[in-house]
Amino acid sequence: RRVLAELAGQTPLLPGGDTLAFVDVDSLQRRVFGGSKQGAAFGHAKIASKSLLVRGLNALAATVSTPLSAPVVAATRLRGGNAASGRGAATLVAEAITTARQAGVTGTIVVRADSASPPSPTAWRLSNSPSPSPTAPSRCAATPPSTSPEDTAMGKLDNKSALVTGSGRGIGREIALKLAGDGARVVVNDLDAEPAKDTVATIEAAGGTAVACVGSVTDDDFADRFVQTAVDNFGGIDIIVNNAGYSWGSIIQKMTDEQWDAILDVHLKAPFRILRAAQPVISTAVKAAKRAGEPVPCRKVVNISSIAGLGGNAGQANYAAAKAGVTGLTKALAKEWGRYNVTVNTVAFGLIKTRLTAAPADERATVNIGGREINIGVNPDVLAMMKHMIPLGRSGTPAEAAGSVYLLCIPESDYVSGQTLVCGGGFMF
Repeated sequence: RRVLAELAGQTPLLPGGDTLAFVDVDSLQRRVFGGSKQGAAFGHAKIASKSLLVRGLNALAATVSTPLSAPVVAATRLRGGNAASGRGAATLVAEAITTARQAGVTGTIVVRADSASPPSPTAWRLSNSPSPSPTAPSRCAATPPSTSPEDTAMGKLDNKSALVTGSGRGIGREIALKLAGDGARVVVNDLDAEPAKDTVATIEAAGGTAVACVGSVTDDDFADRFVQTAVDNFGGIDIIVNNAGYSWGSIIQKMTDEQWDAILDVHLKAPFRILRAAQPVISTAVKAAKRAGEPVPCRKVVNISSIAGLGGNAGQANYAAAKAGVTGLTKALAKEWGRYNVTVNTVAFGLIKTRLTAAPADERATVNIGGREINIGVNPDVLAMMKHMIPLGRSGTPAEAAGSVYLLCIPESDYVSGQTLVCGGGFMF
């Protein structure tokens, strides 16, 4: 900080009172690293302890009145300075300079630091022209690119590690795409390998990062394997979305123990196991941050429920009980994990059009889950009646369902915990 303060001649460039200080890299290298790099310059604003928020010049140029003539280089992701990685701001600067030199850059690298932001992995966003580079990370289809310079500079979830169960198809897939579209690195899960791989491929094709963890959430070893996939690939856990599930209903006198157990296992026991497996990882990261004197970032858990869990539904005693249990789990964990700065919330879906609800029940459509052929679909008469009862007059889309989950994953909801958000077009049982 002292060296940069000595070298920096601050010039106001950004609206809102922010300033940028341009520091000659040769001087910076000699004073801080004992070396020398030619060309380039390092712009630094509001130096924060081991925390850098990075903006590309193409985005910055759109927000400042002073023309920026320096070229910008192709996108490279670097891990941010934090206790877990053991790398601080100085190391990041050195890596950025090295990357720029290897790319043949002779222009300006601009970095913005925000003291209000917790240390977290960030992305260096650079391009060769004011327009986005074709090689730079772009947003996924579920989140259309914004024209706002603030949004194009960096995503709200940049490099957050997100685990989403049941994300090979339907709502889960849309959740994974939505989070990845705003910068999160996603662990994708599905019962079957192909849907999981397809979601991963879609995210990667749009410039995001994802890995697959295939298998049933009800398997005894799944929770540990799922959590370890995030740790091994992304270094930790920031977001957990317990989404996987299905319905296997009957009126109570015809419901078997197998039906009851299967639905409670997938909707209630599986989230419990995943959260239990995640606790040591989260606790260790929080303690490390506190020992280092760094802010503890807000982590997020979103458990998926249903309006059936809030108001009950005839023929779904098992499903309604499981989803009601999810609400109880959420409220308990919100109290237990508040000390870790983790918010825990529930989203209760209403009628969402997916493969499990779109097929007419009288066509006897089925899906194979764990070797069982499960009937899916909704009675057409019931479907028509529900659409009349829904104030918005229609069923929701998977993308809309994903949007409600996204709201509880972004920083704007950092003080919301222990709550249930209903995504049902205004309808309640």
